[in-house]
Formats: sequence, structure tokens, C-alpha cells
Amino acid sequence: GSANISCLYPEILALIFSYLDVRDKGRSAQVCGAWRDAAYHKSVWRGVEAKLHLRRPNPSLFPSLVRRGIRRVQVLSLRRSLRDVVQGVPNVERLNLSGCFNLTDSWLGHAFVQDVSTLVELNLGMCKQITDSSLGRIAQHLKHLEILDLGGCSSVTNTGLLLVAWGLKKLKRLNLRSCRHVSDVGIGHLAGLNPDAANGTLSLEYLGLQDCQKLT
Repeated sequence: GSANISCLYPEILALIFSYLDVRDKGRSAQVCGAWRDAAYHKSVWRGVEAKLHLRRPNPSLFPSLVRRGIRRVQVLSLRRSLRDVVQGVPNVERLNLSGCFNLTDSWLGHAFVQDVSTLVELNLGMCKQITDSSLGRIAQHLKHLEILDLGGCSSVTNTGLLLVAWGLKKLKRLNLRSCRHVSDVGIGHLAGLNPDAANGTLSLEYLGLQDCQKLT
């Protein structure tokens, strides 16, 4: 007799589903039990970034992301605790919070209360309420960060860069665009010119300084 697609091995189904766009991946999981099991295979979701509106509690959301092996998260809007993301996706690798204008030091502080060793990229672009206080928390608990985007974080000062230089030894890319309080002193901290306080970020490969008006 003839075989149809439902008879394929789960591994083959998962391979097929991996080529679908995100919306169709989700739809395929709703067809039947066999398809759902295959669609939840982690290989299907490799490299996919979950885009979330954090508004009301959704108990099934984070277990679903973890089951799929999703480790990249973009928060599109934030009306509840960021801590839910950090605890709900414990293996998160990339966290994009750019444009979450209402993100405060307090929210970020409550989110990162212990080391998150898997996180290598954090985007805080245009999170204008974030100050040096948050950078202290980041330097303390996110020591494996390789990419940090602070573009438009206009409250960040040289003190924040001292904290970055002290804690983020693996940092490769740092964007400080429009951080208008940053001066040559702060860049000196990154370069290790103040060895009593920090040895600098020796791994740094890219430093974005567009529209940093205090630099000479």
C-alpha cells in the first residue's frame, strides 16, 4: 500500500519541519499527536528567537520554550516581571530587551539575582531608565557576556563602564551609541588605564561610540 507523510519516522518529520518558518512550525504541531511530537524536537527550533509580549501570566509559555530548546528571547513589551523570563528559560543565550522603555534598574535587579552562565548576548538598546546600578548587577552575574548593547542608554556614566571592565572579561562587542555621559575616562576604564580598579576588557573587538558627545 501507499504510505503518507504521517508514517515517516519522527526524525524525518522533524527534519522537514526544521525548514518551515516559525508560524508553520507551530501550525504543524497542531495537526496530530505524531506531528506535535516531531514538531517539538529541538532540532526544529534551533536558532529560532522567541518574540514575546510579557503582559499577563501564561503558565505554559516558558515550559513550551524550554521543551523546544529555544535559547534566544526577544521581549517586545514588558508589563510584568523580567524575572519570569530568566527563571522560565534558564538556559537563555541571547536576550533582546531593546525598546522596552519601561524597564527599570529594579526590574533588572530582580531578574538577575544569581549567575546566568549561559547568557552571551544582552541588548538593552533604548532602555533609557537603565543606569550604572544595572551595569553593576550585570557585571556581577553575567560574566560570560560577549555582546552588550547599551545604545541610547543615556543614563549610563563612566562608573558603569568601570563596572563593565571589572566584571565582563569575555566581552567582545559593546555599543555605547548616544551614551552622552561617557567620556575619555570611561573609555580608559575599558582599556585598562586604571589598573587599580580593573584590568580592562581585553577581549573587546568592537566598540560603538557614535554620538558620544563628551569624547575627545
